Amino acid sequence: MTLPDRLSLSSSLFAPPQSAGLCLNLRHFSEPESLFWMMMGFRHHTYPGLYAILVPDNTWNPRPYRPIYFGEARNLGARVGESHEKYDHWCGAAGGLENLYVAFHDMMGSSSGQREDAATQLVRYFLPECNERDDRPREMQIAPPIA
Repeated sequence: MTLPDRLSLSSSLFAPPQSAGLCLNLRHFSEPESLFWMMMGFRHHTYPGLYAILVPDNTWNPRPYRPIYFGEARNLGARVGESHEKYDHWCGAAGGLENLYVAFHDMMGSSSGQREDAATQLVRYFLPECNERDDRPREMQIAPPIA
C-alpha cells in the first residue's frame, strides 16, 4: 500500500460522520446544533452566511425542526448569541435556551446584499415568528436620504 493510499484510508477512519443537515427552501444548512453549546464556545463559525434559529417540532417534516428566525452575518459566530437583539424573543418562543438550535448556510465570498436577499426569501417563505416581515421590494425598504 502506498503512502497516499494509507493517508486516504487513515483520514476516512478518523473523519467525523457526515450529517444530513437541513434543506430550507433549496438552501442546504448544517446539521442543527444546540445554541447553548455553541455559545459556550464548543463551535466557532467565523465565515459569512445565513443562520436559522430552530425549535424542535415533531409536526415538521422531514426533520423535526421549525425555524423561528433567519438572519445573515459576515461572521456567523459573532452574530448568533445572547447579544443578538432578538435573543429574548427566541428564548420566549422556544420556552428557554435549552430548546434552541441553530443551523448555518455558508455563503463564502457573498456580499451583504446577497445574504440579505437570501434571508428575506427565507423569511417570506417560512414566515418565522421572530422575524419582522416587510413584503416590499428591498429597494423600497431603504429610507431615502435626508435632504
